Amino acid sequence: MKPCVVWFRLDLRLQDNPALHAAIARGGAVIPVYILDDDAEGQWAPGGASRWWLHQSLGALDAALRERGSRLIVARGDSGAMLADLLTQTGADAIYWNRRYEPSLTTRDTTLKSVWVASGVEAKSFNAALLNEPHTIANKQNRPFQVFTPYWRHCLTRPVAEPATLPAGKIPAPAAWPTSLPLDALELRPRISWDTEFFDAWSPLDAARTRRHISGCLRRFSRDSGSIRRPTTSAGGCPNLRDSRPSICTRRGKRHSRCWRRPGCGWVRPIHGPSSTMRPLGRRH
Repeated sequence: MKPCVVWFRLDLRLQDNPALHAAIARGGAVIPVYILDDDAEGQWAPGGASRWWLHQSLGALDAALRERGSRLIVARGDSGAMLADLLTQTGADAIYWNRRYEPSLTTRDTTLKSVWVASGVEAKSFNAALLNEPHTIANKQNRPFQVFTPYWRHCLTRPVAEPATLPAGKIPAPAAWPTSLPLDALELRPRISWDTEFFDAWSPLDAARTRRHISGCLRRFSRDSGSIRRPTTSAGGCPNLRDSRPSICTRRGKRHSRCWRRPGCGWVRPIHGPSSTMRPLGRRH
C-alpha cells in the first residue's frame, strides 16, 4: 500500500489524534508533516509568544514521533504547493488531517480536498478540536442555538467518545524519508531573547511536568478562573490549548458532568463541582 501523509496543524500530539490513528489503521507508511503557512493564517496568525510555544511543541512532537520510529517533516510556504510536492516525492496516495474552523482556512481546505479527490488522492478530514462541530448541534426547530445555557444543557446530554490511545509499537515509516527543513528554519523563536524566563513556567518538552501542571490546573480551575494572574488560568490552559496538545476529549472526558480525564492518569475531579469547571470549556468550544 502507498504511503499516507498526515498533515499536522493545531493538533500537535500522538494520543487521541483521529487523523494519525486513521492513517495507521489504514496500513502502509505514514508521513507526518507540519507546514508553516503564514499567508494562509491571515488575521489568525500567531503572535510572538505563540510562535515560541509552537517551536517547542513541534520539537516535542518530533521527539515523540522518533520514539515510535517516525519523524516530523517540516516545510514552510503555501500548504497546497508543499503538499503537492510531498505527494510527488513520496508517491503517497492519501492525505489525512484534522479540521480547523477559521473561515478562510475552511475555504482553503475545501478547495484543496476537491483538487486532491479529482486527482485520485484519498483525502479525509477529522474532528480533533471541538466537543461538537457546529453542524451537529441544533435546537428543537432544527436551527442553531441563540442562547448559551440551553445550548450547553443540550451538549451535556450528548455522549463523548473515549480519548483514543495510539497503539503500542512503531509507526510505519517509508523506505526513504522526503526532504525536511530544520525546525529553526521556521524562525519561530524571537531574535531578541525576551523569552529566557518562559521555561520557568512553560515546558512542553517535559511531558511529565506538563501532565502534572495540567492536572493541578484542572483541579483548581473553578476556584481560580476569575483571575487571569493565577497560574491555573494564565500559565496552565492557554499555551497547551493553543496547539491542542491535550485533546478536547482528554480535557472533557466521557463522564463530562462530573470530572475530567487525562490519558493514563485516571479521573480528575474538580474541587468546586462540575458546572463552574465545564461551562468555560463549553463556551470556548
